[in-house]
Amino acid sequence: MSASGRRPRVLAFMAWWALFAALVLVGRVSAVDEASVGLVAPAAGAALLWLLTQGSMPAVVLCLATMAGTRVVLLAATGAAWEVTLAVVVAAFVQTSSCVVLVRRWCPGILGTGGARSFHDSGVLVWVSLAVVLATGTGAVVGSGLVGVLGADVQGHVFVDWWARNLTGVVLVGATGHLAWEWVRDSRSEGRWVLVERARLPELAALVAVSGVTYGVIFFESALPLAFLPLTVSVWCATRFSTFLAVLHTASFGAIVLTATFLGRGSFGTLGGPEAQVLVTQAYLLTLLLTVLALATGRDERDALMGRLRASQRETAGRAELLDAMTESMSEGLVVCDIDGVIVRTNAAARTLLASSATGYQETTQGYRVLRQDGTEISVEDHPSRRALRDGVVPAYDLVLRRADGSERVLSVTASALTAGGSGGEAQGAMVVYRDVTDERGHSNRLTEFAEVVAHDLRGPLTVMHGWLDVALAGLGPGPDGDAVTVGTAPGATPLVRRAMERALVSTTRMEELISDLLIQATAASGLMEPVRCELDGEDGLVAEVAGEAGASESVRVGPIPAVLVDVDMVRQLVSNLVGNALKYVAHGTVPVVVLTGVRSGDRVLIEMTDNGIGVPALQREAIFDRFHRAHAEDTSYVGTGLGLAICRTIVERHGGEIACRSATTGRPGAMGTTFAFDLPAA
Repeated sequence: MSASGRRPRVLAFMAWWALFAALVLVGRVSAVDEASVGLVAPAAGAALLWLLTQGSMPAVVLCLATMAGTRVVLLAATGAAWEVTLAVVVAAFVQTSSCVVLVRRWCPGILGTGGARSFHDSGVLVWVSLAVVLATGTGAVVGSGLVGVLGADVQGHVFVDWWARNLTGVVLVGATGHLAWEWVRDSRSEGRWVLVERARLPELAALVAVSGVTYGVIFFESALPLAFLPLTVSVWCATRFSTFLAVLHTASFGAIVLTATFLGRGSFGTLGGPEAQVLVTQAYLLTLLLTVLALATGRDERDALMGRLRASQRETAGRAELLDAMTESMSEGLVVCDIDGVIVRTNAAARTLLASSATGYQETTQGYRVLRQDGTEISVEDHPSRRALRDGVVPAYDLVLRRADGSERVLSVTASALTAGGSGGEAQGAMVVYRDVTDERGHSNRLTEFAEVVAHDLRGPLTVMHGWLDVALAGLGPGPDGDAVTVGTAPGATPLVRRAMERALVSTTRMEELISDLLIQATAASGLMEPVRCELDGEDGLVAEVAGEAGASESVRVGPIPAVLVDVDMVRQLVSNLVGNALKYVAHGTVPVVVLTGVRSGDRVLIEMTDNGIGVPALQREAIFDRFHRAHAEDTSYVGTGLGLAICRTIVERHGGEIACRSATTGRPGAMGTTFAFDLPAA
């Protein structure tokens, strides 16, 4: 360490030594005779503080050695008996070191133990007080024991006197010094040295004046038992000023009380001998100081709690303002209503969208006319908010809002219940989100109509072409044995003509399938949804129905699947495509087996379909959901348009879910089969 960095440490060490030595002399001044150890022990508090400021073991050892040497020199210089000197030095060493160890173990968050605060918590006050009581009691046992062993002639109750004066000295000087340490540290970091705010100076002056009069009358001018009166000014100070100022006030006037008692004045100055007088006075001051500390730390805790509460309120208000700004800037309409349907909150988009009267939006959801796509009115109990309160979550679907002026808007609506205490709690209201899709649906409808017209116009010529190709192939006539026509057997037929006609027929069939899939894709992407309860499992379930239509009832096995809330036509197409692929993509000679199962998870039903097919290459398990992508396009024995799984993904996403595929037997090299996993809204 450089000389410039060592100098402040040396100065601090010298300052502590000077303070400690001065307080040792103060204790010696109160000694009755050379055999006495002194009636007060303020140096005990200074010793504790000095040791707490030391951060390294060498510094602690040096500090303890310096304190022991100082005591020996000063006690000897003031005529103390060598037995008393030895007892004081050993007891002080045990007391101070044990107190520091206990405080650092029990209160690691205060100054001197790694923290940055003093006594502002009642729990800290209790633990520090307990450490001080135990340490001073241990020191009293050691000191009084040594005095007895060495045969020193000491008057009075050695153990009680020793414990009382050291306990008072540690609490009085230690508490005041520790709070002063915190004040100096905070003032230095803040750059302002203010003990009390300017607005409180008149009250502080009044407090000092009242305290001076009270203590002066009781302890200098009267021998009446009025020692309880200072408690009022101490309570005043503890509840109105900082903890440091309250303790400083009590310690300052406490020193005056000790001086008056030592001089034989006041309520305690007439009690027995000097030992009894000072002992009672110290007990009085200890009680007064602990009362002040308890009140002040309680107030500090309350102030800290109120500070956290105000900070929390500011944070909550800030979040509320941010939420308001977010909801007000949303293009979707947001409405929150209570369990009675009363609208309690809306955003700007909702107020514009739901303005169905001259005075603005209605106060309750019952005030709106809500229609289905076919024009029939939806009952109040089937409004999105009421469904959310009943079912928890309402997936996106379209409805029509009829305004007071007769205009109608198509809205895409989602709703969810607002529960108390998180998910699973009792519903307290509902949140409904509206999106005006009138223009989108109009555009989609026009596109759908256009696609239908185009498909119809294309299907006509394709159907005719298909028919004529069938006629042409039939016109080639049977083979010579009456069997089906073979290439080159019909009169005038050539192998080239027959192959050309057969390929034209296959291409026509594929074009018809492609047009059909494109129409299905358009409907899945933009068609109107009518979610209803749908049973997928069971003999009469949707899966069994689809499997029966495909002639694969024996190959498709359905486990328990919870009911779902879906558009039935769309989900029928979803199941048909998945089952159809599973039946198609199997190895030659393999009997297909398809298994569907499902479980409920929250407001969703997780469904898995597993097959024993040829599987999907790992690198294509995401791409197969893209339009026109076929995983096994190179194998001409498997035909398709590449739209089936794209349609599946569109349908699942329209229901707010996701679909993915994985190997049916992950971890087995060369294993076959695929598992498709997707989720749908639970009913």
